[in-house]
Amino acid sequence: MASLNYPIEAVIASGASVSSAMRLHNPGLVRLVPQHLVIPAAWTAANVTLQGITTGVTNFIDVNLEGAVAQNAWPWADLFDPFGNEIVIPAAAGRGIVLSPQDFMGWWALRVRSGTAAAPVVQAAQRRIWFSHRTFD
Repeated sequence: MASLNYPIEAVIASGASVSSAMRLHNPGLVRLVPQHLVIPAAWTAANVTLQGITTGVTNFIDVNLEGAVAQNAWPWADLFDPFGNEIVIPAAAGRGIVLSPQDFMGWWALRVRSGTAAAPVVQAAQRRIWFSHRTFD
């Protein structure tokens, strides 16, 4: 059964293009599925792409409370659609974006990238990006 929105933050450090990890699944608890994305008012111009990580049936990764993923976790994957196109979210400063939740079901954690895999865009200062999620138990 779905419940109300649950906000979660991803942080891109100054001089970086990839955010901290956002955990979407807790074993035995709930799954979070992103519904909305909010780009901060201060944003170095770039679209947004995402990286995801998933696990096998017996391989659980360690995501601590700060959202950092353990070094021994499975590798991060750039998100593409079934036709081989990178999932690009048109983004601009101060923009709220409605997402398609079905695109994110099954991912253990996500990271936000400023720019694309081929052309990442470094943010000029620390950026806090907010997602609202729906919880599923």
